[in-house]
This record gives sequence, C-alpha cells and structure tokens, in this order.
Amino acid sequence: MKVAMVRPYSGSAKGAGDEYVQRSGEFQIAEALRKLGVNVTFFIPSRKKEIYTKYIRGVKVVFCPTSLVLRAPTWRLSTICLTEPHTYGDITLLYEFSLPLFREVRKFNPDLIHLYGYFFTNLLMIPFSRMISVPVVIEPLGTLHRREPIRGEVTSLFLRRATRIFAWERAELHYLREHGVPEEKITLIPVAGFNEDYFFPKDKSSCRARLGLSEKYTYLLYVGCIYPEGYIKDPFELLYVLKLLNALEGKRYKLIVVGKGLREKYLARAEKLGVKEDLIMAGFIESRELLNTYYNAADVFLWPWPQDISGGVGSAFTEAMACGLPIVSYSGVRSKKDDCVVYVPYRDRRAMAEGVIELINDEKRRNRLVKNSLAKARNEFSFSKLAQRRKTEYLKLIK
Repeated sequence: MKVAMVRPYSGSAKGAGDEYVQRSGEFQIAEALRKLGVNVTFFIPSRKKEIYTKYIRGVKVVFCPTSLVLRAPTWRLSTICLTEPHTYGDITLLYEFSLPLFREVRKFNPDLIHLYGYFFTNLLMIPFSRMISVPVVIEPLGTLHRREPIRGEVTSLFLRRATRIFAWERAELHYLREHGVPEEKITLIPVAGFNEDYFFPKDKSSCRARLGLSEKYTYLLYVGCIYPEGYIKDPFELLYVLKLLNALEGKRYKLIVVGKGLREKYLARAEKLGVKEDLIMAGFIESRELLNTYYNAADVFLWPWPQDISGGVGSAFTEAMACGLPIVSYSGVRSKKDDCVVYVPYRDRRAMAEGVIELINDEKRRNRLVKNSLAKARNEFSFSKLAQRRKTEYLKLIK
C-alpha cells in the first residue's frame, strides 16, 4: 500500500525544514505507519527553487517548490479581525497551487492520498485525485476558515467531494454537517498522540532532584504555547487559578510553564497578580527526555483549553496521560464527566482550583484516574495505535 501524505505550507512552518517536519505529529504517525509496512511518502510545498528529497528516520520527504502563489488578506477589515487580532496575527495567508507538487504525487503513483488541513493546496488536490481515481482523505489542521465566510464556502465545495474526512472530535461533526458532508464520509479518529519511546512514568523524587525542585511544594504543570490573554486557548487563566490556590492553601503551590510565546506579558501579569515568585518559566524544551522529566516531576497537569470546542486534545495532554500525571481541564460542556480527567466548566477558575485540591487530597480517586488515563493513553493515543487505526481505514478505502 502506497500512501502520499501532503502537509501544506503555513505561517507556523515557514520553509518547512527538516527539523519542523520530524517534530510534527503527522510525520511521527507516518513513521509509525512505515513500521507497519505502509509505503509512506511525505510531500510538502516549499520555498526552495528546486524539488529535493530527504529521508528522515526512514520516511521519504519530498519538498516541492510553489509554482504559483495567490496572496489574499485575511479579511482584516472584518469585525472578527478587529476584535480578535491575535487569532490571525500579522500573517497573510498564502493560498498555494503547486503544479510541481501534483506532478510529484502522481509520479509516486499512490493508492491513497492523505491531506493534512483544509488549505487550498490540499483542496485543489481533490479534483486531481479523482482524475487519476485515487481515494483521498482529509484530516483537519486549524479552523481559520470557520470565521471566513468566503473561504468557508470554497472549503465546503471541496469537502463534499473528498472520499473520507477524519474528524478529531465530535465537535467537528457539527461543522461538517453544516457544510453538507454526508455522515458516511466522516470517521472520528484522534490526531494528537505521544511517542511511547519518550513518554512514560518515572520516579517523581529523582525527577524533582534533577530539576532542583523542592519536595515541600505542590507543582502544577502547563506545556504549550503562551497565547494572548483572552484567546480561547488561554494559559493566563492558570495564573488566576494559582492565586486562588495559594489564597486557599497558603503558598503551597508552584506553577511550571513549559513552552514559548508571550513570556514577558505572562510574567507581567503574574507580577500584577502577586504570583510571580510562585511561577517557574522553563521555556521551550527541545529534548523530549527532559520534557518527560518535567511531566513526572509535577503533581497535576492543568489544561486551560476547552478541548471539545477548540480543535481536539493536544499532544501535551496525551503526553501527560502517558506519564501518569493527573489532569484538571476546562471543558466547553457544562457537565462533562470522564474516568481519566477532572473536567470543570470553561473559565471557571475556582472550579479548577477546587479540582486540583480534590485530586491532591483524595489519593484513592487520584490513583484511579491515573490508572485509567495510563491505559487510555496506551490503547488510544500512542503513535503506534494511531497509525494502526489509520492503516485499517486506508485498507477499507482502497478496497
């Protein structure tokens, strides 16, 4: 079975270099698929002038130059862009139609084409794939089109012509139904996962000793980008939760933040709230082995995203599960229940603080949640399991 995976250019992946590719979840799933005997080649639009090929950990990656770039503003004069500039930033989206990309995919002669993202590069691949009678799968990456009516209509036109759509969560189903996508074309399948070679439980005391953390504090952990305050994915919420916890429990908690983004603004807000001394800014961590140490050194993982309305579970979430770290998370559903995670209403800071205290004080419940989340992570979110599910779906489509 030969599968062509197409990952579009985006503002976060300028140049689409080797390092970016091999760190992406899509590539790691491709790597796991290769181990299952699937012949996978990754195709990526590039700003290089010539087509060139790399082999990254055994997976063939073809970088194709963009032959035609249509520049379009992200409707900056719309009310959305004026009220939520941080959603779009200063990046002008590039709608790319790349004939070299199409030619290279056809030369590969795939049995199936897997497109990551509702980008025009990918959408234009659908009629191309139908011309050569190859089934095509689309898996979502980002949801900017939801807020752009014109782009949404174009996306809708193409989506209805895909062979299959892999939706991350049930929240995505509502959007797809709105755009007239038949139910039988949709498969619910997770996208975020973890590499079982790097993320697993370790001894907490030795991890703390390595990081120089004191045993007298309870450590909360957030791993992810520091987005602007007020954004739907808002780590600034955790500073307010930290303040509540230390007011209730008496300076017992420390918050560790791993990731890059608006560091200075985050520190300024922490100082204003009086919690700067209780904040540990670890920055972006390149080493997955060191990141695993942070997961295992912490007591509770905090997730300030309402995952059921913001695009699915993130990779940090699944990595925390795989390390046996109990989780308290926001939910967009008022009364969401789970046997692995403590869910609280979105932006209810007091509820999140109380969820943390409950987990720390109730050892029996904490152990039960950890046991369940470890099993769920292994059975559903490891890259090997995600690859196996995709292979099963591919075989159905090819038949």
